[in-house]
Amino acid sequence: MNVATYHRVSTDEQNPEGAKQDLRVWAANAGHVLAPEHEIEETGSGADNDRPGLDRVLELATSRKVEAVAVWKLDRFGRSVLDLLANVHKLNRSGVTLIATSQGLALGPAANPVQRLNGVMLAALAEYELAMIRERTNQALGVRKREIIRKGGFTARRSGVWRTRLGRPSLPEADVERIRTAMAEGLNWYWASKKLGLSGSTVRRYMEKLAAAKNGAPKGG
Repeated sequence: MNVATYHRVSTDEQNPEGAKQDLRVWAANAGHVLAPEHEIEETGSGADNDRPGLDRVLELATSRKVEAVAVWKLDRFGRSVLDLLANVHKLNRSGVTLIATSQGLALGPAANPVQRLNGVMLAALAEYELAMIRERTNQALGVRKREIIRKGGFTARRSGVWRTRLGRPSLPEADVERIRTAMAEGLNWYWASKKLGLSGSTVRRYMEKLAAAKNGAPKGG
């Protein structure tokens, strides 16, 4: 099989070489093809939404350039059980299997019956986690709504910016225009985000909105 490997370390102090070597040995022993450009690594917190390396892996899967993605451990492929399962579903929809080499696990078309059972258990955990997230989110929104009513606004927890309404803040028009220019140049969201210095998820979201507006479709959130 043509495979890609993905490894994420949480901080610059961690040494990824051991895991990278293990992934290379696994691919060689299994007789899989691992191209150098398909060895993908990034450093960042698991809570960080900006994960261009992971986005690149998912792009390889959706474009059918690989048949499997190997990670050293499952927790390297998602910030949470819910996030992990969402990423696995993206792979599986393209016929790509996720393999955790150090745990002997596989999730996807190439999985055996026991591994498929693990996938079902993972889905159950994700459903429970989603319910907990919704409960905490609703509680937090209630607090923010009461602050808006009482004070006329609130201070955003991460940015420290004073906000007068809930919801994701809009991208400055200058950045939107830069994204529009990148689209006209034929860049996809991955390379556009690299060129513009914006997060991959943000560029992809605005490219989808701009394309929908150009085609006369409703603008999504």
